[in-house]
Amino acid sequence: MFPRRPVRPRLADEAPVWEPEVVTALLLAHQGGWDEMLFVAVPILIFGSLLAVANRRASRIERQQPPSGDRPPGDDPR
Repeated sequence: MFPRRPVRPRLADEAPVWEPEVVTALLLAHQGGWDEMLFVAVPILIFGSLLAVANRRASRIERQQPPSGDRPPGDDPR
């Protein structure tokens, strides 16, 4: 039907080269859903850690403030 091309041996230099972009795309493409899970887990971890840092800073600031009865005159909290 179709004329066959002559088959010649392939040299090692003719082997396909795996580019980093291709390897990364293949690694992240449909790997059982773990990459999609990262799209959810990473932002949650980032916001959770930011919240923890903010809570620690607020607690530290609250501990450093003098008790409400020891405020200097004229320092109206209203």
